[in-house]
Amino acid sequence: GHSHSNTRKDTPTETTHSGVAEGGGEGGVDTTDGGEPAVLSLPPSLRVLYLRRNKIGPLGASNLTRALTRSGCGLSELWLRLNSLGDGGGQAVASYLATSLGRRLTKLDISCNQIGDTGITAVCKALSCDAAELRPPSLHTLFMGSNKAGERSSQAVAAMLKSNTNLRVLFLDNMPRL
Repeated sequence: GHSHSNTRKDTPTETTHSGVAEGGGEGGVDTTDGGEPAVLSLPPSLRVLYLRRNKIGPLGASNLTRALTRSGCGLSELWLRLNSLGDGGGQAVASYLATSLGRRLTKLDISCNQIGDTGITAVCKALSCDAAELRPPSLHTLFMGSNKAGERSSQAVAAMLKSNTNLRVLFLDNMPRL
């Protein structure tokens, strides 16, 4: 008798419907048949990206921010609420915010992502203004509540608010240690 298997070993690992998830492989990265990470392609015309509750995690956030930079997307809004980003995801978002494309964002939601002091501090530093900068951050609305903020986050938020004059709306709800 012949045995048939419905699973092929050489197929890429699955992604969630957002296309940026960590994937199911051992390394947590979507791979092509050659073992190279799959490249997320985004149209340069994309202006609003809403990925609420997609469980993309830190690796997904890193893949997403690299894809945004590589694709030349000049997003105005990035909504990442409830994605378990953690500190790694916070740092990935901060790296994107420090790019010329990231400087174009006007609204960012990274609330409810288990981001601790390391990630929140990185985001705040990326949103702080340096007088020598050619283009200060355009961000005017930041949702950063319900994360794992502590004393270092508090200091970073204060420094960001002191230097960033474009920020108009800041949500820091449900962070009692801030």
